[in-house]
Amino acid sequence: MDKPSTPSTIPVSRVLSQLKFASKAWREWNRDRSLPADRLLANVFQENRKVLGSRDRKFISGCVHEALRNYSYYDYWIQKFAQSDVRDPVKYAKFLCLMGAVSEGSVDAALFTAVWNEIKDQAQLDHPVELFQILQAKKTIQAEADVSRSGWLALRYSFPVWLVERWIKAWGDAECEALLKATHDRPPLVIRVNTLKITRDGLIKSLPPEFAAEAIPKTQCGIRFPEHVSLKSTQAFLGGDFEIQSEASQRVIEVANPQPGEKVWDVCAGSGGKTLYLAAMMKNQGLIYATDLRSLALKELKLRADRAGVKNIKVADVQRFYKRETDEQFNKIIVDAPCSGTGTLGRAPDLKWRLTEKSFKEHAGKQLEILEMTLPYLKKGGKIFYMTCSVDSEENEQVASTFLSRHPELAPDSATGDAGFRIWPHRENTDGFFMAGFVLN
Repeated sequence: MDKPSTPSTIPVSRVLSQLKFASKAWREWNRDRSLPADRLLANVFQENRKVLGSRDRKFISGCVHEALRNYSYYDYWIQKFAQSDVRDPVKYAKFLCLMGAVSEGSVDAALFTAVWNEIKDQAQLDHPVELFQILQAKKTIQAEADVSRSGWLALRYSFPVWLVERWIKAWGDAECEALLKATHDRPPLVIRVNTLKITRDGLIKSLPPEFAAEAIPKTQCGIRFPEHVSLKSTQAFLGGDFEIQSEASQRVIEVANPQPGEKVWDVCAGSGGKTLYLAAMMKNQGLIYATDLRSLALKELKLRADRAGVKNIKVADVQRFYKRETDEQFNKIIVDAPCSGTGTLGRAPDLKWRLTEKSFKEHAGKQLEILEMTLPYLKKGGKIFYMTCSVDSEENEQVASTFLSRHPELAPDSATGDAGFRIWPHRENTDGFFMAGFVLN
């Protein structure tokens, strides 16, 4: 394992080497924005596993994610301080990633200046310390007369202008800016205790006191950390005592309230964050079918279930499930539908640059299709819970309303109300979520 270093002791040559890989990942992402940044980073790490240690990977990942989080903001300052070099795509990507290292706290002023001037081929930067201080202080860009309000907000919080305009139209200026700020910032680190193995109080006591772990009052099993700490190497994680899962993601499963002995279908299970919580709430009793289109995600679900000691899950490809299990009937069906992910931009900042204005309509059509396909598998008196990690009405209330209008045999579930309910990032410091429940009469 690499030994930690302070910024002032890290050789310039090492940072330049790290930036070479970071800028490569950035440029590959920028060429094909259909792929998640995490996947591209994983590819870079896999291809260079013999030369990149854990500290290198942490530096590179942090640089790239901060560059994505602050893309417009960094670009503004690059234009101010490095006008002669912005046409070179390799240098431009390195500038972005080096600025990301400042936001991550990975470089100090001296190291930043030395590396910046190396990227510029020994050219002198007039005010390197000033630029470092601007980035470190997250200095607000002043509004200019020829820039619209939406354009300034897009620049200040690094969002596409069209998305800012969409949110202003939906909720007004003040609400939009609060949402932009909340979904720009990285949310707190949250885990869910695995009650099949340990209590929440027991887990908190087992963690190092310097982690400052605290129970989240609005959840039954959530624990929050004031700083992002390394948890995956702890014995508690390796032993399956907890899973990393956002507060909002936990709360929607608690509203669904699965009971021991029930039969539940998690339609879009992915790698199983919500599935495992369903199993824990059901105390490993009853049966959960976990399905998805992605075989790698289901493989990861199986590994996580084994670590967590979960015994009541059956995993299946969703398309094969539709053909094979036509007689299955469920007490509860969970549809955590594919969506724009606008409620999770703090954790996945590349998403905002990958979305288009057509994305929401396309997702809404697919979401309705999934709901229609699952309804025949619901028992009388059973419940479907529809949820997304989007903040946009087109994927949320509009989908729920359309689905309900098509099926007079369904009624809104009292747990979620007639129009469903929301969890807002800027009001509750967690991911944005929507949830609506339907009961089959």
